[in-house]
Amino acid sequence: MVNQTDRKLIVDLKIIFSSLTMKILFFTENTHFGGLDNFLISLINHWPNSSDEISIICNQSHPGLPFLRKRLKRECFIDSNRLLLDWEVLSKFELKNISPKPNIY
Repeated sequence: MVNQTDRKLIVDLKIIFSSLTMKILFFTENTHFGGLDNFLISLINHWPNSSDEISIICNQSHPGLPFLRKRLKRECFIDSNRLLLDWEVLSKFELKNISPKPNIY
């Protein structure tokens, strides 16, 4: 059971934490459009503190980037990086039916 003192403490803590601004960064690597995109859209659009700064860093080759940009309703910085990801390199080998040489020591 919550007493009056505990209630006041809870209200005071909510006031303190709601006045803090955080910088939130989501870093993702995606190969498919869909699930994670919808999750991020829902999470960011319903983020409890509107003063928090939210950013997403995602691989440039992600097919869901246009969908993310279109569906986000609050300000969110989206950076599509050009980092070369290992699975992207391996998929290029697979398309050409080339096997990378195994490491033999």
